[in-house]
Amino acid sequence: MLLLSFLGASVVVSDAISNDAATTTPCVAPRITDASVAVGAPRAVLDFEFSGGYSDDACEQWRLRCDNESAAAGNGLHLNFTSFETASHDTDGYVPDKVVLHDGDPTPSAQLAALTGWRALVAYHVAASGLMTVSFASENPFTRDGFVAEYWCGPVPPLPLGTAASYTIAGAPDSEYNGVYRRLSTVRCNDKPVFMPQYSCCSSSGYDHHVLFQPTGYTYWMIGSGYRLADCDNRGYARSNGNGGSCPSSPDGAGCGGLWQAVTYGCGSSWCDAPTLTVTAP
Repeated sequence: MLLLSFLGASVVVSDAISNDAATTTPCVAPRITDASVAVGAPRAVLDFEFSGGYSDDACEQWRLRCDNESAAAGNGLHLNFTSFETASHDTDGYVPDKVVLHDGDPTPSAQLAALTGWRALVAYHVAASGLMTVSFASENPFTRDGFVAEYWCGPVPPLPLGTAASYTIAGAPDSEYNGVYRRLSTVRCNDKPVFMPQYSCCSSSGYDHHVLFQPTGYTYWMIGSGYRLADCDNRGYARSNGNGGSCPSSPDGAGCGGLWQAVTYGCGSSWCDAPTLTVTAP
């Protein structure tokens, strides 16, 4: 049974579209729930939690928005997970059950995060457009209890001067570090934004996901594991200062161009020059 609790919000639920196929069938026709909330209204609640586990063919989408007047005034949709547990098994041909967040309509370029596991690695997200699309599909027989989130409408956190909303990393010695890294609007290290690849799937461990960040107490940038979201420590796979690079305000600064270094298999535990690694803003 689907449990939905939206307190303080106007809600419209479309007719349910059943997905009776096997667990390996993709979620292509989700049940869509539209909900809106005004600035100053009590926080609303998205409740998709089940004591016995959600259905293994769940196929849901929530479109959470600021009302028209609030959105026109430039407010954003804020969402914070208060509990989170989805199946993260990726063996035996199954894929993890992911909660995917988009700023606006669900297009690849608008993705904020893809979350799975026993906790949301990043719990708090903001959709600057005033519309956040939350999509969930279960294609895994190992289901879990689900998730609960509060959401509300309010001012959008300002973008710090000198930084972009996203950066593209290319030419890294290890190609897994390449990609578009989007700003996490509610996470900072050394008072600078932290950036995460838009395709990342934030699991319970966080180890297998990368972030672009500035370590606490330093003025250079690093690419490191998802653990740095919690400690902002001076540890990572690549750094901008290895050859005297200096770009304290932004990782795409001219002072770091061609001067990045990275740890690669060829260098063992040492830093190797990575002159082809580039960081560019849109």
